[in-house]
Amino acid sequence: MTLPTSLLHEMETHNPSVDNSVERACHQAKLLENKGDFGEAWRALSAYWTELDERPQLTGLAPSEAAELLLRAGVITSALGGKNQLANAQETAKNLFSESLSVFQSLRYQQKILEVQVELALCYWRTGELNEA
Repeated sequence: MTLPTSLLHEMETHNPSVDNSVERACHQAKLLENKGDFGEAWRALSAYWTELDERPQLTGLAPSEAAELLLRAGVITSALGGKNQLANAQETAKNLFSESLSVFQSLRYQQKILEVQVELALCYWRTGELNEA
């Protein structure tokens, strides 16, 4: 059996210890999000994401882990941006969600696809774009 070049590259550059760490950070961030503590959720991801208006660092992550990190960053950006009325926060969050959604769709992770779509709709609602929501 011959593996596609892209999969071989991913296997060669994939660092399981990094993924395990990002997986734990994302899990912790989601727990904090569910409690409404978005500032602490952001801090849980600080090893991968330091600026609210920038993308998290995805280097060395498996696609599913990168997509989850983008999803968590989008949720936090949208919530903090809405709460603090930060300019362009919803647009930044939409971009993070769109990238995450694309990866989850390619992986056919239906539950995650639905989660991202709900968060994306909430972004549109926050900006008054009700038809898009």
